[in-house]
Amino acid sequence: PDAVARGTQVVKVRSYDDISLVLCGGTTVAWGSGEKGAAKARTLTALMKASPDARYFDVSVPTAPASSGS
Repeated sequence: PDAVARGTQVVKVRSYDDISLVLCGGTTVAWGSGEKGAAKARTLTALMKASPDARYFDVSVPTAPASSGS
């Protein structure tokens, strides 16, 4: 999502299917691979609205997302 892209400080690419983002303020997003980017973006947007105090989001499998920390 545009808001996440603007707030991204670091993109870590450890392998093809292990991409993560570090956002302003230290929030981490486990993105997984570059596949299904639109679905992951929609899922991340919804998760961030549902859990605004979370510090970790995992959208690597957009049909089974997770968030934790506050």
